[in-house]
Amino acid sequence: MRQNRINSDDRSNEPTDGSWFVPKRYGYGATPVRWQGWALVATYIAAMLGIGRSGLPLVALVTLLAAATVIFMVITIHNTRGGWRWRWGGRE
Repeated sequence: MRQNRINSDDRSNEPTDGSWFVPKRYGYGATPVRWQGWALVATYIAAMLGIGRSGLPLVALVTLLAAATVIFMVITIHNTRGGWRWRWGGRE
């Protein structure tokens, strides 16, 4: 019985619906479960490092970091199984 409950949970690590991320069990956020999700995270980290080392003025630096973060979050939210909302850890 316990095994069936775990497999039917919408946060399982078996992406069957094409989602790149599954929601975290507690709070907001998501974890990558497909290569596309991991590639997005790697690209975001590379963008943060590249922007940070660019030597741009502070205003331009903050603007680019914020824009990259918003783009990353929009893509992540759009590709998370079940969407984003506060989660308390129980089955929902």
